[in-house]
Amino acid sequence: MNAHEHGPHECYCPACGHTEQVAEDKRCNTLSCPVCGQRMRASETGERRSLRVGTAVSQEEGPPLWLILGGTLAILGVGFFLISKFAPK
Repeated sequence: MNAHEHGPHECYCPACGHTEQVAEDKRCNTLSCPVCGQRMRASETGERRSLRVGTAVSQEEGPPLWLILGGTLAILGVGFFLISKFAPK
């Protein structure tokens, strides 16, 4: 599987600003800047990141609301139980 399925892409150095075009099979975060030696970064993130990662949830979607609310209620319930059980009387 390619690092960037959308083809060749640009990497940049956050330290010195150097940019460089690389092939689709290269990951920017594995490259060192030829100017200053810092780790390079991708100028743009891959459009198909969720397909490469597999079952990961994309950043736009996030967890479903019922999961957030259920987790919050569970935490509150445990908190109230502990307070009622161990609070001085």
